[in-house]
Amino acid sequence: QLVCGAPTPAERDAWAAALEKSIKTLAEAAPTKGYLMKRRGRHGGLKMMLGGWDRRYFELLQGKDGGAPSFSYYDDEHAAASKGVVALNAGAVLLASGSLAYKDHPHVLALTCKGELDAKPTTTVLAAACQPELERWVAALQRAIHSFRAPGSSSAKVLALSKEEEQLLAKTAPQLHLKLDYMGVPFDRRCEDKPKLVALILH
Repeated sequence: QLVCGAPTPAERDAWAAALEKSIKTLAEAAPTKGYLMKRRGRHGGLKMMLGGWDRRYFELLQGKDGGAPSFSYYDDEHAAASKGVVALNAGAVLLASGSLAYKDHPHVLALTCKGELDAKPTTTVLAAACQPELERWVAALQRAIHSFRAPGSSSAKVLALSKEEEQLLAKTAPQLHLKLDYMGVPFDRRCEDKPKLVALILH
């Protein structure tokens, strides 16, 4: 961490703006790429959550020249065509917390978003190999989601777990089912995966 001072507020703001522009340029020039474990299925969408994990090569391209970011994945880094795309837009909700961890995958993030062709919001669950890798992906996704918002608008919905979310994760799956019923939110009643149920409640 580097801490600097400027003689005047105007100079401080000018430096901050220049650094922010440089960071954005670097992010666009060097997209975030690498392998992540992807939980099978799309919870809350048209397919039921099947369980199990697949190793996929992901590529997150930040938007350039007013274009929207894209988040695609492939069978491996040499694949010519993508295997799928994870929806990203201004309504996306990103969760990253130890409470989302699975037994064999402790470094987990969950991205919930309703794409243009989706009947309802879907949740994509990804696991990184280590904490630094998780933080790298979370920061890149945060930047991508934020880019959908106009300058001066509220910050992107990139959330560490709040007290309310921690309380929801402490409930049993049947209790979460009851809450979704009360809220009138459609869901797969066979689902016992609490992070996905909580993501539906939050959305």
